[in-house]
Amino acid sequence: MKEVAVGVDSSLNLFDVTHEIPAYNIREAPFLPEQTVTYWSVGTVFVPVADPGVGTNRKSVVLKSNSGHFIVSPDNGTLTLIAQS
Repeated sequence: MKEVAVGVDSSLNLFDVTHEIPAYNIREAPFLPEQTVTYWSVGTVFVPVADPGVGTNRKSVVLKSNSGHFIVSPDNGTLTLIAQS
C-alpha cells in the first residue's frame, strides 16, 4: 500500500503508528485512530488494517471526522467507535 501511495505522489509522508494490534482483531483496531487522530494535522489519512478480508472485493468506507481527518477502512464495522466519537 505504501509503495502505491508514494508512486502516486512521492512527496507524501507515511508513518506507521503501531504494529501492535493483533492480526484480524477488528475490535481493537478502531481504538488507536479514535485515541490519536486529534494529535495529527488536519487532513491526515489513517488506514487501520487488521482485517482478514483486505485485498478482497469487500468495499472500503471513508470517514471524515469533525476535526477534518480521514479514516479509510474495510466495511467491517471498525469505524463504528470512531463515528460515535
